[in-house]
Amino acid sequence: MNSASSFFFHKTSNRELFNAEFALALENGLFDMVFLNEDEKLTEGCISNIILYVDGRYVTPVVSSGLLAGTMRRKLLADDKPPLHEESLTVDDLRRAEAIFCCNSVRGVVRVQLQ
Repeated sequence: MNSASSFFFHKTSNRELFNAEFALALENGLFDMVFLNEDEKLTEGCISNIILYVDGRYVTPVVSSGLLAGTMRRKLLADDKPPLHEESLTVDDLRRAEAIFCCNSVRGVVRVQLQ
């Protein structure tokens, strides 16, 4: 993902890549796919934002990494229980996470596993 692209910061119908990757995820029995930006930082999934539980904290990628700051993500950041923090996250953070969650306003917060 190109973190400078305006398509990642606003809800848009320009979703060809997301739709194709989500179809591939479903074909392989996966909940979603995870995207990285040009600096190898985590961004988001095809249909969800990402939350990791790492080092005793819940963290989600920063918007500047190139992602849509979804409605559920914004709600969870505003809600203080438990606190959710924005951080620049890498694949190493994803791999060492004690728990991984995907969230969106339709499905809520769903715990997933890395495959």
